[in-house]
Amino acid sequence: MNFIPSVEAFERFLQEDVRVELNPEGIRLPHTKREFYMVMYVDDNCAVCPVALRLAEATEKLIPLRVTAINLSHAKADRTPSATPAFCLSLDQTMRKCVYWEGIPLGNQWEPFLSRKLELAYIATHPYLPEFLDRAQAFAESHNLVIALDAQMRNRLLRELMENYDNYGQPYCPCRQERSQRTVCPCVYALGDVAKYGHCLCGLFWSRPFAEKWLEAQKRRHAKDLEKVDKMISILQELKTSIILNDRAAVEKALDSLMSLYTDLASEG
Repeated sequence: MNFIPSVEAFERFLQEDVRVELNPEGIRLPHTKREFYMVMYVDDNCAVCPVALRLAEATEKLIPLRVTAINLSHAKADRTPSATPAFCLSLDQTMRKCVYWEGIPLGNQWEPFLSRKLELAYIATHPYLPEFLDRAQAFAESHNLVIALDAQMRNRLLRELMENYDNYGQPYCPCRQERSQRTVCPCVYALGDVAKYGHCLCGLFWSRPFAEKWLEAQKRRHAKDLEKVDKMISILQELKTSIILNDRAAVEKALDSLMSLYTDLASEG
């Protein structure tokens, strides 16, 4: 681990009695030989930073990850977190793009939490992704198609495509065993699949009618949640008015209602 400005600035955090144990099998990495880079930000007032540093240190020993810790109380950085510890995770050593978050999960949740961040960072900061997306978008527009609207499906496919690029040199279609120029995404079978199924076989490209049907189905499926969101918007307007009128009781009532709706949405999501 690299310490900025120096390890001496972290002496109060590097406590010998702070120990963490990680399950190596609990951390899921994309199938790639690429190395990840993490910058973590701490400051002298951070109560949980000793644990955060130990987690980062232990993780660095398990996976291809290089960690740089910056103590903001003693060094300047290109980012000013609203809370510490804060993290930037990227495939790009320059950290021009990164997946950013603040805080660490409670309990023994670091491995699954980090696994989700690793997958997201792999997709969002992969150096080949912008080129691939430009080509995919051009293909979709030229054939009046749309790229998958389902975010989870889209991210899974993009991860698999980037893994194929890393391992085989080309973004071969994830749903076909053949690896040739014919199966470099967008593959030569895509348009035929769209004509037959409404989407290509792996589901990255959709016809517009298929996309419209999917959206309508999603609206029906999440109708109750959408009603709660509309209710939230209405309560937020009431909250705004209550603040302007300096009506403390109304403000507290609106906040209670928002928290109740948020809890319902979070438990169902």
